[in-house]
Amino acid sequence: MNVISALFDKAFPPKLKNISKPPKAVWITQGIRISSKNVRFFNMVKNLLLLSKDARLYITKYNKTYRKIIKEAKKRENDRFLLQATNKHKAMWQVINKELGKSTTKKQDITINIGSTEIVDPKVITELFNAHFCEAPDELLNKCKFDDTKIFDYPYFYLNTSTKSLFLTPVTESEVVKVTKDLKNKLASGVDDIPDLVIKQCIDVLKKPLTHIFNSSLEAGVFPELLKVAKVIPLHKKGSTRNISNYRPIASLSIFFQTTGKTYV
Repeated sequence: MNVISALFDKAFPPKLKNISKPPKAVWITQGIRISSKNVRFFNMVKNLLLLSKDARLYITKYNKTYRKIIKEAKKRENDRFLLQATNKHKAMWQVINKELGKSTTKKQDITINIGSTEIVDPKVITELFNAHFCEAPDELLNKCKFDDTKIFDYPYFYLNTSTKSLFLTPVTESEVVKVTKDLKNKLASGVDDIPDLVIKQCIDVLKKPLTHIFNSSLEAGVFPELLKVAKVIPLHKKGSTRNISNYRPIASLSIFFQTTGKTYV
């Protein structure tokens, strides 16, 4: 797995990207810019001077026509965006969120309050989230009042023994290819930063080493430790964004973990 990750990093080296400036709206033409300046000028004159009835009526009609042009320009741009999108469903929601003023590219820095102390250092916040998510399962178990001494009183725990053994047949390359092709074309990735889409496109090259790794794991009875590591992202669920208890963890596992599990099954 380390070799595959190293080759991936070599083939796709990370690059810095400046996203400080928002993308320009394609629908804003030179004519719309000129009309926008005219609207601002007419409104200023309307507020400062005592105009005739005809002049005020002209400005009102001009503003109405300007708003109509803006609406039609946005509509044409949204239609173009939807027609060119490969994922129509996702593109539709992007258009809806944009019209509602919900930005999908907005990045917000997290600030956490611990008592009266305000934490803004990303490294410290990361450690706090890590400690919180690790301690949360133990706290949940402590709250559950479960008497494990009576667990064997239930009849379904008395199972008949079986003299038959369990055998697992070796994984084949065709099985690895089939499982990989059934994966979704997601760009999300685990700690190795390798998305599903890349593995699906390269499976004809990777099927042989992956099959060897899967069969070696079955034969040795050892699951690779690196595949147990997940990228955990805190997701705000309710209440104040400064309260660490109002977040829940979202774990993104390596694509190879998903492929391994589905292949074994």
